[in-house]
Amino acid sequence: MSVLLIGDWDGPVLTVTESYTLTDGDQKAVDELLDGRDDLWAYEFLVDSHDEAIQRAYDQEVGPDRRGDLVDDVAGYQPTR
Repeated sequence: MSVLLIGDWDGPVLTVTESYTLTDGDQKAVDELLDGRDDLWAYEFLVDSHDEAIQRAYDQEVGPDRRGDLVDDVAGYQPTR
């Protein structure tokens, strides 16, 4: 199982606006969800839940060392900072 997060950047803030649970390695599903949406940020995390994916996104993309922030507009999860 994996979770695909989709969102966009506004300066140092990554806002996640969509979340999809997928079968690991389902590239066809990823391609369909992202078709024609090249301007968005998207990342597939090999985790079992949306919350875990949000935490990973925070750690990898905007964590404390990078001076950014992450907003979860899907479920409102607050990553551990």
